[in-house]
Order: sequence, then structure tokens, then C-alpha cells
Amino acid sequence: MTGTDDSNDPALEAADPATPLTRLQELAEHHPELRPAIAGNPSTYPGLLEWLGNLGDSEIDEAIAQRRARTAGIDPDEPATAPVRRPTAERFGAAGAAGAAAGGSTRRPTTESPAVEASPARPVTPPDGSPTTTRTPDAPPRQIDEPRRAVPWAGILAVAAALAVIVLGALWIFNLPGDDDQQPTTAGEPDPDFPPATTEAPSEGDEESPATDEIAEALAALEALPSRSDCSDAGPDTEVVQAFASAAAPDGTWGDPAHGDRVVDSLIALKDECGQEHAEAVVDMILGDSGTNPALRTAIEADMSWLEVPEIPADAEQMPGFWVQGANMACNLSGSDVVCTIVDHSLDTPEGCLPGGISVEISSDGEAGVNCNRSANADPLLSDGQSAYNGDLACTVTGVDVECWSTESGGGFRLGPSVLETY
Repeated sequence: MTGTDDSNDPALEAADPATPLTRLQELAEHHPELRPAIAGNPSTYPGLLEWLGNLGDSEIDEAIAQRRARTAGIDPDEPATAPVRRPTAERFGAAGAAGAAAGGSTRRPTTESPAVEASPARPVTPPDGSPTTTRTPDAPPRQIDEPRRAVPWAGILAVAAALAVIVLGALWIFNLPGDDDQQPTTAGEPDPDFPPATTEAPSEGDEESPATDEIAEALAALEALPSRSDCSDAGPDTEVVQAFASAAAPDGTWGDPAHGDRVVDSLIALKDECGQEHAEAVVDMILGDSGTNPALRTAIEADMSWLEVPEIPADAEQMPGFWVQGANMACNLSGSDVVCTIVDHSLDTPEGCLPGGISVEISSDGEAGVNCNRSANADPLLSDGQSAYNGDLACTVTGVDVECWSTESGGGFRLGPSVLETY
């Protein structure tokens, strides 16, 4: 059972219009002696008032009658006079009569008069004549929650619309062209700075084909070929070149003309890394395959000068060695191999060499490489543009650098104060 709050005077609470509705319900349930006062309280809600009226208590009924009289604006102490009732036709007029004739009913708006309190339940005698009883609930009904306050949607929408107008106005102002951005135009003339949009769809020939992922991957493998090749088997290297041609020229024509140059550049780098013999083997395998992509075949055959082994220059002098003018570097040519040693340089010390002089050779098998176990020291002095040879080995001085190569194997090197390359 719900407890009551006795800190205040229950009698005063029962008659006070400011008493909460839930408190009135508790007082009516637990304080029967206060029910007449609760019935006369103008704040008592209809459900509780109806429950009190069904109790059959004369004092409660009297309090309810006086409360209703006050609500209707009648002084309960004055004698009641019977109201004069006019005929239905006078009260409702022709519209009411027509409505009654049509079988309808005319209801007055609820706002014209205050809500009528529910009357106490009256017993109804059943058709069989058996006695009837009216059952009153054991506890008064609780007040239904008050309706929620209406959300002022109209005000909210008005504020949102105003904000939208402000934002759009600001955007329009910030996007206004300056004096230098737009020239005045004559009405009806097109603005040359804003060409009209075209509705024509671009033709296939106008669109540039973007590189697909497949082409990008094949190109990356092609460019990495010189550094990844084992320089012993031409088969895998040939497959890399063929795969790029299949991706970049599937119909036998390069989508990008520069792709043909990429192939030749990678083959030249492969020659420098693995030597003349290996590069020739890769090219021979590509050109000897009847199924080679036509675009690839054309790119290689267009210029094969890079693959040709340089001959001995016509003005070269045969000699066993020489010194390079302007550089502290000498070369010895034995006829079967050549070695050059440089002392003054800015090169990093290669593996296997001590700080100081660096020696590079072309061995008797035609391979070029660093060999600091050898050194060269010879005369005469060669200057820029002069060449020397011995056997199938030749060297040419360019500036303060020297390039030596084997006309048999194609292997060679370049050496100078700031350059060291072997191929």
C-alpha cells in the first residue's frame, strides 16, 4: 500500500487546489474522512470525482453538487429556479430540424461550455427483474499523465529558413567575381570566359587510355630487370620483356609510344649490367620467336646500334699502356686483358680495395670488374679524344675519363675521378 505524507496537514491538503493530483488520490484512498473536502476541491480530476460520487456518501454528493454549481457560475446558497426550455425548433433552427429528419445528430463544439463531470453510476434493473448492484472500485483511479507540450515547429522552421537564407547569401557574396575576373558582356552575347557546355559525347579517339594496373606492374618489372637478372639465363629475362609488350600493346600497337623506348632502355641497362653476350642472347630469343608482339619487334629492330660491339677506332695506336693526361690514372694493355688504376678520385672504396688507388680490369674471358690486386703504371701520355689498342682490347680517353672494352665479348668499363661503371 502506498504510504502517505503526514508532514503537512492532510485536511488542508485535501481542500488546497495546489495539492498535486497524485497526493489527492492518496488522501482519498487512505483518509475517508477527507473525501468530502476532496470532492469540493476544484482541482480534483474527473476520474477521482466520479469514483467519489459512486461511493454513495451524502456528504460527498453534496460537495460534488456545490462544486458543479460553482463551476456553472451559480451561487449554491440561492434557491434554484427551473430554466425555461424553448421548443427544439426554436433552439436549433431549420438546420437542426433538417439534421434530425436525415437521421443525423448535431453536436455542439466542446469549447462552448465546460466539460460536464461524470455523474455517479445508477443501477439499472435487468429485464428479468433480478436485483442489481453497483460495484465501486476499491481504490480511486490515478490521474492520466498530462499531455505533452506541443513542439513549436512553426518557430523552429522559421529559424531554419532564416539561417538557410543567410548561408546562401554569404556563399553568393563570396563567389562574386572581382573586377579582374569577369569582363562585362552585352546582353545576348556569350561570355568568352565561360564557353557553353556541350551535350555531345566524346568520341573514343578523343579519350586518352589511362595506364591499367596490369601495365603498371609489367612496367615496374621491366625497369627492375637489369638489377634482378642473374645474368646467366636469357629465358626469364625474355619473359619479362614479352609480358610488358602483351600488357602495353595487346593489339600489336603501343598505347603509349614511349613504351617502346622503355623496352630499349631496359635492354641497354641489361647489357651494361650483364654484358654484351647476355644482352645479345635476350634479343636473339625475342626476335627469333615467331609469336613476338609486333610492337616489341618493331621497337628493337628500329635501332640496334646499342647492341653492336664498338670496333677499334681507326686512329687508335697500338701500345702496351698509357697515362691519362689531367688525371692520376694509368692503363696497361697486354693483348689478352687490360687494367686501369686511378689514385686521385672521389669514389667510394669498392669491396676488396684499400683506401687509395682503385683498379678495374677486363679479364681474359672478356668480363669487366674491380680487381684491386692489380695496378697499372705505363707511358705514353694520352689526352682527350685519343685511343689505344692491343689485340681485341681498345681504350679511348674522354676528358679525364677512360673507357676500355673488348671487341670480342663486348664487356668493358668506364673509370675516372668521379665515375666507375662496368658492363
